[in-house]
Amino acid sequence: MLENGFDGIEFVNTENLDHMDFLTVFIHNHVTLETTPREVLEGEGLGFLTTNTQQEMDMFFDVTEGNIILNGVASVLSDTDAHNGIVYIVDDVVPVPTLATFIAANPEFQIMEQALTIAEGEAGSTIKADLSTAPEYTMLVPTDLAFENLFYEINNNSGGNFTSINQLGANIVEDIVEVHAITFTEFEGSDITSALGETILTLTDELEVGMDGYNYTLTDPQGRTATLTKMDVRATNGFIHIIDGVLLGN
Repeated sequence: MLENGFDGIEFVNTENLDHMDFLTVFIHNHVTLETTPREVLEGEGLGFLTTNTQQEMDMFFDVTEGNIILNGVASVLSDTDAHNGIVYIVDDVVPVPTLATFIAANPEFQIMEQALTIAEGEAGSTIKADLSTAPEYTMLVPTDLAFENLFYEINNNSGGNFTSINQLGANIVEDIVEVHAITFTEFEGSDITSALGETILTLTDELEVGMDGYNYTLTDPQGRTATLTKMDVRATNGFIHIIDGVLLGN
């Protein structure tokens, strides 16, 4: 609980409404609405569970290294069946997630995490910090495979040999990050789907909302299209929408 300003449970003031609101969210963040057996989590490898918080925030699980890791921190030690669900014993507190939590924890988002770090450290962007601290935010997050496809596209068009986000240069990386940020707004999946045939505005560019079969798509100013593979990953400060392509601005 240290990251939330408490040295221990004994420092929570039960007469302070802010303290009690935090404690309620903290407790409900450890309860998922789905009763999910261990073998299901292990079979899926990566994914999200919906918690019992009022906002129904998500909890990210990662089983790619063998152990079940929750929100990038807590490791499941054991599980026990009860008559009304499953109890998972963990070795750490499951953090109440911000958008930064999900991006840093997911092994499929590591190039985006690198891009945010480059944009912050070399170009002076505040987006990475905002993902932890801003009260309302929305990020379109390309997978690592999406970035690898971008490198292939660049190499195919230019004859280059790009294999890493670091090779693109800090200003270009910052531009890429900004195209994917909808700042200081909780932009839900329903906001995207209701804009079908129209555009949505990110920090720097307009993206056209379309459909490919049953899937919603976003097209950038250069005519490149990415599919929304998962919408409405809910953190305490906003939403992540996962896309299968990297969008570029003007």
